[in-house]
Amino acid sequence: MLGVLGAVLLALERDFSATPLGALLAFGAPLAWSLGSHASRRLEQPTPGVGAAVQWLVVGLVCAAMAFAFEPVPDPAHWSLETLSAWLYLLLLLGTLVTLNAYLWLLQHTSAALAGSYSFVNPAVALLLGALIGGEHLDGWVMLALPLILLALVLILLPARNRSPAASALLRPAR
Repeated sequence: MLGVLGAVLLALERDFSATPLGALLAFGAPLAWSLGSHASRRLEQPTPGVGAAVQWLVVGLVCAAMAFAFEPVPDPAHWSLETLSAWLYLLLLLGTLVTLNAYLWLLQHTSAALAGSYSFVNPAVALLLGALIGGEHLDGWVMLALPLILLALVLILLPARNRSPAASALLRPAR
């Protein structure tokens, strides 16, 4: 909950330019992914390759339908080689080969909480990279959000035997 609260605070930052529906979807997607990850540990699964292929196909079709429904269709004539190369790099290399496989490995070898921590850690990493590489200025809600996200990650990584009763209660799954 601390990580989610930190991500919500990041969304309150003045430079955040999503519509209310976009923000809801941005926060709902990791929640849905986490619920699916939690359920996948209890349900019989196909082989990893088939399971991943079906997930990517279904999610791709749903996202494409939503994009066509809510976003203007870009004109491919305006795409630069640099833009297309970056998109292909993210889609084919990082999005598939590295990120999904790392997530599936984490899901099999760690807790669902640690595997799902990407949903609140990624925005913080993006902000920090923006500040370091892009020269962005961090202020406002970010200064409260980043420590909350860091605390959430520390609580997830802290072994159960070293946690205080209050921290254990925060990390205990809801029933």
